[in-house]
Amino acid sequence: MFSINRRGIFILLLIFLIGVGITLSVYGQIPRRKTLGGEAPKGKRFIQKDCLDCHKKFTDQYLGMKNVHRVVKEKRCEDCHLRHGLVPKLLLKKGGNEICYPCHTREKLGLNKSNVHTALKKNPCVSCHNPHASQNSHLLKAEGDQVCFQCHNKEAFEKRVVHKSLQTAKGCMVCHFSHSSDQKGLLVKAESSLCLGCHDAKKEPFKKAHGDYPVNKTLCTGCHNPHSSQKEKLLKMSA
Repeated sequence: MFSINRRGIFILLLIFLIGVGITLSVYGQIPRRKTLGGEAPKGKRFIQKDCLDCHKKFTDQYLGMKNVHRVVKEKRCEDCHLRHGLVPKLLLKKGGNEICYPCHTREKLGLNKSNVHTALKKNPCVSCHNPHASQNSHLLKAEGDQVCFQCHNKEAFEKRVVHKSLQTAKGCMVCHFSHSSDQKGLLVKAESSLCLGCHDAKKEPFKKAHGDYPVNKTLCTGCHNPHSSQKEKLLKMSA
């Protein structure tokens, strides 16, 4: 029966190591990354590529936009994505909105408040925001109120008489928070205080129109539609 002694094992191991040395001398050293300057080391090396070396369409589509997500601008793709091989896959490190919370904390978004936007509770952040870049502010998929109309029926806000606050640049954001609020309807203040911030109840025309009714003790939306109406003064029905 064939057997091998210690000397034989030593000789075989020596031959193996010599073979490895010859291979390295011919084909270069073990894989190395690019240098900090971006240039590959000289000689025959295996070079690890950056994400954008392959994802050139991504560069063309997003990096020239007006607002680029900071992690994208800093090329920190692996903050959100896992590396993949030759087969492209969307490999996120976490699912759903959990991928956003390490940077955009639940506290900053106000998820601990009593009223959270249904869109945020039931849908991913990417329903309203582009995670990479956008031509709109806050990485929104549409500018201003148009992003709200993805869910809210636009016709309800464009009746014959439209609230002047909706016609300003801030639009919905004059009265509402986008993510969460301590007030119902995501209002920025309690309803009466919010309305009286623009409509001065002490002025005579206001008093006359309301017949000295104590409007500060009731809800304006009992009689008025806060967005738009077919009636004058945003009334829900004829006075």
